[in-house]
Amino acid sequence: MNHVLEHLIDPREFLQELHAAMAPDATLILMIPNPGCLWRLLFKSAWHGWDPPSHVHHYPASALKRILRQTGFQNVKIDTKARPDGFTRSLIHSGRLPQARYLWLRLLLLPLLPMMEAFGLGDELICIATKR
Repeated sequence: MNHVLEHLIDPREFLQELHAAMAPDATLILMIPNPGCLWRLLFKSAWHGWDPPSHVHHYPASALKRILRQTGFQNVKIDTKARPDGFTRSLIHSGRLPQARYLWLRLLLLPLLPMMEAFGLGDELICIATKR
């Protein structure tokens, strides 16, 4: 599930139905925006990941883990993925960067991305969970 959960009105019901439909020992992989990412901390309300009204819910890693366990998933592992376009998309969203000038900035950010991931500050939460 690539950026689906944040769009759902009732994610708990969806996850329960998904869990029931999955085969035993199946693996769920999902990605959502990380409200604890560095860019959200820097840009606050101008962070591109808020994306209202399209994004209905946002989940910090602890809440995502809790909702998955409550809906029957086990072995929940969550990491972050940092992408170079998160910063530039937030700059564009905030009106501080013309779209035509973002490529060079993305290249400059590449060395910072592994450090962001190591500290859980990447743009996306990537979750892997199993049905047992």
